[in-house]
Amino acid sequence: MSDKREPLEKTGTYSSVAIKCYEEQLPKGEEALVNAIKTTSADVLKIIAIKHYKSSEKAHWHIIVSCPGKKSERIKKTLETLCIVFREGIDDKLWYHHGVERTGAYGGNYAKYAKYLLHQTEAAISEGKAPYEKTDFVTNLSDEDIDKILAGERITTKKNNNYSYNDLAREAGYNLENFDEFIKSLGLPNLTADAERRIRSCYLSGAERRAREHEKVRRFLMHVLVENNEMMEICTRAAEKALSGKRITSGVTGESLLIEPDTEAIVTYLDTNDSNKMKILYSLSDEHITAIGKNREKQVWAGNTIIVVTRVEKLERNERYFCCEIKDGKLQCKSAPKICLSNEEVEEYTTTFRLFKEKFDKYIAEYMESFSGNTIDLDVLNS
Repeated sequence: MSDKREPLEKTGTYSSVAIKCYEEQLPKGEEALVNAIKTTSADVLKIIAIKHYKSSEKAHWHIIVSCPGKKSERIKKTLETLCIVFREGIDDKLWYHHGVERTGAYGGNYAKYAKYLLHQTEAAISEGKAPYEKTDFVTNLSDEDIDKILAGERITTKKNNNYSYNDLAREAGYNLENFDEFIKSLGLPNLTADAERRIRSCYLSGAERRAREHEKVRRFLMHVLVENNEMMEICTRAAEKALSGKRITSGVTGESLLIEPDTEAIVTYLDTNDSNKMKILYSLSDEHITAIGKNREKQVWAGNTIIVVTRVEKLERNERYFCCEIKDGKLQCKSAPKICLSNEEVEEYTTTFRLFKEKFDKYIAEYMESFSGNTIDLDVLNS
């Protein structure tokens, strides 16, 4: 699955959340969890759970919970409803490593997460994970609703059967879903351009509401210093390839850089030490989901990776970046982020850097070979 994690704070709210727990987090036992799920009205919370027990990992539960309509719910209240207890000081590591996180980490919707829980996605199959069947689900939804969810369709509860497409769009934006996939899931083949614009406006409104919550995001920032425009192009292409699998936007640093709420990574080249462009980088490197721009031109940035390729030696908030250069055709780190990190964060940043470097070095070698200095022969053109 994607490595874009969005752990919730323990006092936070959500509209769609994923929970992972073991028997230690179920002080009243599994039966209490199952009973809580089956007796909770789907008008209040939509719940799908499954117990994974077929691998070498210790048996554990995955639960995905969604609030119907536009409402949100406090995670503390939901955990109490499900009889799940994360023990203070004991289960903190689990909480912040897939224990409790928004489903935005998995494409922002139930369908992708539910398919993953059954180990029926291409990624799960390629990893050799033991598959499960939909009959293994513990849920308060009907079989028909489960089939719709797995097919990527949207469901509404009886209480909300008049729930409009605009409301659904606000919910999708808040959950940082992909807009094109959301539109497709509505099943409206003859949607007019005006109707789509109205729906998109609601979608962006939902994303901006998420940004106003000022949710923290742990970001991987890299500054790649290059000597000339040719290396800038080569490094930009190599970075894009190294991040394949993520939703990427790339281009010149500036207002023309197109960012969607579901954008996971930005690869940008800074051509000049321009104050306006530096301000944009300053906003993008913030540690929270943020809306940048003005009024209707606002863009919501919720991703976790920024690669800046430039001839400019120092950026705004440079202390947050891995500052690198190209030496002997490979990425070399000159300085690491100068920020306070826990042991887990140090390990995570180190792993992320090394994985990126391995891919980047591979692709930059390929691109440098293709940029071998060959030029078009004018004599051939004019013969």
